[in-house]
Amino acid sequence: MRPDVSELIASACRVLEDVIGPALTEAYPQEALLDVVRTLRAVQDGWPQVLPFLLWDNRETEALLRRVRAHAAPALAERIDALLAAGSADFPAVGTATAAAAIRSNPVDCADTADPSSAQARNQALRGLLAQIVADPDEHTRAARADTVDDILRHLEERARRAPLKLIPGTPRTPANQDT
Repeated sequence: MRPDVSELIASACRVLEDVIGPALTEAYPQEALLDVVRTLRAVQDGWPQVLPFLLWDNRETEALLRRVRAHAAPALAERIDALLAAGSADFPAVGTATAAAAIRSNPVDCADTADPSSAQARNQALRGLLAQIVADPDEHTRAARADTVDDILRHLEERARRAPLKLIPGTPRTPANQDT
């Protein structure tokens, strides 16, 4: 596809830097523009790795949930089973009608490997359940996660290391002469 996502973002950055930037005369809007451009450049560099990252994270999080499930109380085991049994097509996905139809017709082959919105929705569901398990004070849940706490921490560290979009944009300071 031409232009690709990176080329579109690069073009937008050039307009911001070469057209909008020089027209800004005050420090506050200039600083905000620089943060916007930095964020766009981070997306430009990281977007190609997002889907592979989500697929890796989904696979690893599913494995952690399976390990917790082995020792879980029945109610927690049912929640884990339900989530693991659900295909990505069972989660709300943003995309075209064609993509949605393809996912419905072949959720295993298509949704998890080709549709970033579906992979993201599944990732949010998996990580949401994992977060609930980690934070749950129930003694049965604590016991179920006890054997996996170190693995969960290692996974979260590796996840942070691999994350393709790491830039957290700065928030421009409010100009001193402006009321807050």
